[in-house]
Amino acid sequence: MFKFEKDMLPVIENAFYQKFDNAKFIREFNSGNGISDLTVATPNDEKPSIVINNYNEMYYLINFFNRKGKVIHPKKLVSKKNLNSKTFSNLITKLLDGGYVSEQEGYYIVERLYKSPVKNIISIEAKLSKWRDGYYQALRYKCFSHKSFLAVSSKYIKNVDIDLFRKVNVGLISVLEDYVKIIVNPKREIPKDTIAFYHLSESVML
Repeated sequence: MFKFEKDMLPVIENAFYQKFDNAKFIREFNSGNGISDLTVATPNDEKPSIVINNYNEMYYLINFFNRKGKVIHPKKLVSKKNLNSKTFSNLITKLLDGGYVSEQEGYYIVERLYKSPVKNIISIEAKLSKWRDGYYQALRYKCFSHKSFLAVSSKYIKNVDIDLFRKVNVGLISVLEDYVKIIVNPKREIPKDTIAFYHLSESVML
């Protein structure tokens, strides 16, 4: 039926496009936790007015600028949390430019919260027959994805331990010649690594 794993991707892509026609589809997405064969990202209604594009800055943003009205004393925070002052300063500049914080005398106030440009990330790993390899890869994608799937050729789907996928909430797809069957549809979960999700969301959408 399929000679190579890449031959399954158009069939999978078409199936998801019918459900998420406004989504962005990316093949071979390098997440830092493996390279997913297909990533489906649905956009948020509101796009952020700034681009962070720095993992450490994103870490500071999500952890310290996380409540509207919060007062930020930069010198105290940098000293107490042992933060990189240059990285923190670069982030403050971006937040000021985007209207996320306002500058007062010696401190800042969080005026609005940063929202990810992505509402949902769905990651899909495709394997012809070696489902165990794909299973472990799909598990890793849960770090930054709301749903993670393994897609296996229908010729070999009978070999898969379906209960294992249900147990860990990883999706399972059987790929036929021109359509797919979702064997296990996982529940939507918050990504396990919030910082990775926000950081990768920029890579996906911006």
